[in-house]
Amino acid sequence: MTVWNTYDHFSDDYLQKHREVVLIDVMHQIIAYILQPSFSENDSLRQDIVLSLNLHHLSYLEGEKRNPENISITKTILNIPNDSYFRDHWNQSYPLWMIEKDLSEKENQNHFKIVDRLIWTLLRLGRTYESVLGERRASLNEATEIIVGSTPASIKPEHLCGEKAYTSYFKHYKSTCHFIAAFESMRKMDPSLTSLLEIKSVKQIEDFLNLSQKFRQELLSLQTPNIKNNTFFPEGALLPLPPYVKLKGKALSIQAFPAETLGTRLKGLRVNHS
Repeated sequence: MTVWNTYDHFSDDYLQKHREVVLIDVMHQIIAYILQPSFSENDSLRQDIVLSLNLHHLSYLEGEKRNPENISITKTILNIPNDSYFRDHWNQSYPLWMIEKDLSEKENQNHFKIVDRLIWTLLRLGRTYESVLGERRASLNEATEIIVGSTPASIKPEHLCGEKAYTSYFKHYKSTCHFIAAFESMRKMDPSLTSLLEIKSVKQIEDFLNLSQKFRQELLSLQTPNIKNNTFFPEGALLPLPPYVKLKGKALSIQAFPAETLGTRLKGLRVNHS
């Protein structure tokens, strides 16, 4: 499985000089992975999605009558094939309208809100157990119970789906859940942002990738007892950021649940640990 375009034939200085194009390509690859998660091993379909999004961006630049040299550089970095390729493969395309439709359906069915709610519940559970046991412990079952109302700490806002559906969506989007949580965080800060396709500027993409990196770091710190290596997310479960994207960002602000509201199980653990 190919995870990222590596740009091995470009120098670091060249990539840095044309960072905007690289970031746009990275964003398009992330969208492709969200639409076609990594477990599907469907590299060719993801590549078709990326190609469609990159072509749309190139068409925008051409419509803006950008410098021909910039157009040529963009085509090279985005690996846009010659016209003959499109004549030979026109029936294998993944058109932009289909990408927009797929993303819109996921939005309308609350896929991203469901994943976001579960991610934040897991992170808050980790903070809560850390305050009691000194380790960031989390459980998918406990998180879903909290959300749907089976524990005293249950989250009261509208139930987006049932407990089994939370588990199902989590498994489906597991490899990209940090990207989804980052997108939802950006939407909370800017309600006018309605789609991943609207994250286009260098500033927006860098903010998105910074948040994604922070979510990934926090999620990788979660532990689950009685599992190999005690890690909630095994190695390779969360897509890493490309190695050529160097970012910095502030830590996430994660609030623990009030320990006394998590029921007798947590209270018993506190006693046994002390």
